[in-house]
Amino acid sequence: MGNKMVFSWGTNWTGYVLQSSTSASPGATWAKVTTTPVKVGNLYRVTNSMSGVRFYRLVHP
Repeated sequence: MGNKMVFSWGTNWTGYVLQSSTSASPGATWAKVTTTPVKVGNLYRVTNSMSGVRFYRLVHP
């Protein structure tokens, strides 16, 4: 996929949101990844371009 990163999680994990930040330290600011997850079989997938250092997390608000 070149300079792309793929994130996936099970479709039974309803309500989860992928977030990213430039820091993983305590107090870091996390923002919702705006790419809409695509359902592929029993997975949700998000494909993002890699640009600089980014940290990702999956949260259930």
